[in-house]
Amino acid sequence: MLSTVADTGSTGSNLEILTALATVVAGILGAAITYVARKRVTAGKVSTSDADVLWQQSQAMRDMLLKEKELAESQRDKMIEINGQILPMLETINSSLVDIFQIVRGKE
Repeated sequence: MLSTVADTGSTGSNLEILTALATVVAGILGAAITYVARKRVTAGKVSTSDADVLWQQSQAMRDMLLKEKELAESQRDKMIEINGQILPMLETINSSLVDIFQIVRGKE
């Protein structure tokens, strides 16, 4: 009878070990499945939204820089036009000053 009790105790112990092992394996498997599922759900969302924001910002900056370039080109063209008008005026003023200087010098 002693051997029967010992056998039953050993079988019960083995069953407890198997149950504990099954629980641990199920826990690890459940954690792995949850990790993989969460990784698939969140993969790309953060980087995609960040990339989208960066793309929009870069497009806005590009548009702003193009407008500034056009404005600078327009201002440059106006300055070239003004310089083209100023040089003949300066030459006229210079020749008038030379004439005035010669007149004043001739009177002395």
